[in-house]
Amino acid sequence: MQKTTASDDNDDDDVEEMGLPTYGGLIGTLTGISLSAIRQSFRTTTGLSLTATRTALRGLTGVSVTASMRMLFGVFPPWFRYFLQPFFILYYTPLMIVKCFLLGSTKTSKEEALAAHEKVIEGWKDAIRAAEQMQEYFPLHVSDEGKIESLTPHSTPMTDAIVESLDIASTIQNKN
Repeated sequence: MQKTTASDDNDDDDVEEMGLPTYGGLIGTLTGISLSAIRQSFRTTTGLSLTATRTALRGLTGVSVTASMRMLFGVFPPWFRYFLQPFFILYYTPLMIVKCFLLGSTKTSKEEALAAHEKVIEGWKDAIRAAEQMQEYFPLHVSDEGKIESLTPHSTPMTDAIVESLDIASTIQNKN
């Protein structure tokens, strides 16, 4: 097969060889935005894969289970499927009870959750301390006992001030 260049072919042949554009390719052509680049930068930034997140959400919400059951039992007539439903309930109820009460939490799950919570709170405290150093006045303060205190309790919601302190701390960290 002989290799040809774009100057050797006319425009109609190029369209026939390429076929229909993909959705991402069409969006990229129209706007100049690359969906693949967005997905890659999202994965690099957050460490999350959109495909893995989608699959996990499908499993958690039961969409995959429902679709597979529909595919499996869709070949049977409706009267037979209605006959089988109580048996599925009798089968799945003990499994859910065993999962909830016997296999639910591990021995260290409460300690791990408490440690993760403490780590988040310490991060907030560090961010508030950094914001206090950066600005003359900041509506939150970390006391000597380690408690987060609001200096203006009615004017500024505490959550908004924490978010602002996190923004300031990330700006300081990016400069360093």
